[in-house]
Amino acid sequence: MYNSDINHQWSKSWNAENLIAAALAERVGDELVVASYLRDRSELWVAQVFSELEQYHHVFELQPRLRQAPGERATQWCGECDKCLFVNLVLAPFLSRPALWTFSPANR
Repeated sequence: MYNSDINHQWSKSWNAENLIAAALAERVGDELVVASYLRDRSELWVAQVFSELEQYHHVFELQPRLRQAPGERATQWCGECDKCLFVNLVLAPFLSRPALWTFSPANR
């Protein structure tokens, strides 16, 4: 097992997308094109679209306390870490408070 930090956000970068596209072109050819549908969209746009997809709300889960070591992570939304607060904030314009509250596994 490696003992180093990995930034999962890098995989969403233009650089990563180009490297993946080049690797696929080398192995598979030009038939398969790599492109990110979300590249030019904001988190607010994603939140609005997600808020309208109610059939998926019951399976939506947030990996809590991402910055902590795996053994120290909470088992449900803590409602206090940066990730929990950001998700609640970005969804707040589109969902009622009771709807936001249902995303907590403790309330399911």
